[in-house]
Amino acid sequence: MQNVMNRRWLLTSYPEGMPAPANWIMDTQPVPDPGAGQILVKAKWLSVDPYMRGRMSPATNYTKGVAIGEVMQGGGVGEVVVSYHPAWKVGDVAESMSYGWQEWSVLMPDITFLQRQERLANWSAKSPNWRAVVRSQLREATTSSNGAAKSGLMPRSTTRRPPISRRL
Repeated sequence: MQNVMNRRWLLTSYPEGMPAPANWIMDTQPVPDPGAGQILVKAKWLSVDPYMRGRMSPATNYTKGVAIGEVMQGGGVGEVVVSYHPAWKVGDVAESMSYGWQEWSVLMPDITFLQRQERLANWSAKSPNWRAVVRSQLREATTSSNGAAKSGLMPRSTTRRPPISRRL
């Protein structure tokens, strides 16, 4: 995309203890153009998950970590803006764990995207009342036969939610 900049967060140092803003720097680069079979996605949501802590370390882990100077790894959800893939059209919503902490991402959709959408559609069609089924299973798992809470879990109706301390 011409004259559009991609804001992205690069890891500048490995955190010692709790991660801090000083461990990253915001960088801008021109938005990359997708190639054949790829899609360009504009971020709506980026993930910040516990597994990322392991990625911010030079230590060997179950998967490759983020090197100094690389875009912070993470999942994202966004809207397809350009598509050169036959199964994806402009306006589709795409989710990927390959997104990274950046505003724009070029993704190579694979069959797992489509399979996941198909499975969800099939499962929802077979179980139109799936939310009620999940609630009932949760209720059974969290209460004993006399209705008392077990395993330290409480039924949803009596659970108190913590107050929201800040909005992001």
